Amino acid sequence: ANAPIPNAAAIEGIDIWQGIAEGKPLPERTLYWRTPRQLAIRKGDWKLIHQGKEPGEGKDELFNLAEDAVEDDNLAGVNISKLRELKRELAGQVAMD
Repeated sequence: ANAPIPNAAAIEGIDIWQGIAEGKPLPERTLYWRTPRQLAIRKGDWKLIHQGKEPGEGKDELFNLAEDAVEDDNLAGVNISKLRELKRELAGQVAMD
C-alpha cells in the first residue's frame, strides 16, 4: 500500500505479494485471534474456536476446513488429539499476550 511505517512499530506478518501477483505458494503459517468472547487458532486445515475468555474456561469447536469449509461439523468430541494439540498452542499464545 506504500503507507509509511514508523520505525518503532512492531509489525507482525509476511510479504504475500508473490502469492497475489504471481500465484506462487505462500509458506504455511499459524493464525491466532481473540475477541472479547472467544479465542481462535487456524493451523493448516484445522481451526479451533474457543468460546471463552481464557483457554481453561468455555466451550471448544474444532473444524477441518478442508472437509468442512462452512464449519458445520464440530469435531471437538471426535478428534481429541487434534483438539489437545491446538489448545496447547492456543494457550501458549495467550500466555505470551
